[in-house]
Amino acid sequence: MNIFVKKTKRLNSPKKIVLVGFMGSGKTTIGKRLANRLNLPFFDLDEAIVEQEGADITTIFETKGETYFRKIEHQKLTEILTTQSQFVLATGGGTPCFHNNMKLINENGASVYLKYSAPFLVSRLIASKINRPLIRNYNNNELKLFVEQLLSERESFYNESNFVVSEINVKVDDVLQALKIEIV
Repeated sequence: MNIFVKKTKRLNSPKKIVLVGFMGSGKTTIGKRLANRLNLPFFDLDEAIVEQEGADITTIFETKGETYFRKIEHQKLTEILTTQSQFVLATGGGTPCFHNNMKLINENGASVYLKYSAPFLVSRLIASKINRPLIRNYNNNELKLFVEQLLSERESFYNESNFVVSEINVKVDDVLQALKIEIV
């Protein structure tokens, strides 16, 4: 397994764990399993926004625009980070890239980047295109170009994470090992 600790940060006990990474990297899936394993509440930032707004992410983007979405995303992120004492949080793929969110995350918790290569992400996303409005209408070649370009733009933000886990099909134990959390 490839685990990179970007900054000196060791968790003696789980407190606030924030998962970041590209669409399709498994933030929500791993986040739910990790929260369950650590007996912590789980939050999905996109789901929290959908609940607050009463509309799905695509509708928010289409009706109110990305600027509005990024503003409420930042507000909801700040709310969760500052009002909850312990949790596992899965962010949206773009969350770290706006409003100095990565700094906010790192100041208030332990960030973990679930890192995958563009080709691997494309292989995962092809199977779930129909469920992802942002990429639904891309053919496979267009999807490949889209992922390569967007990942390239976002990588510098993701790499500000405290921990980077780079492993094909990351498992909860990989994240626990990165965080140096032992479950008895």
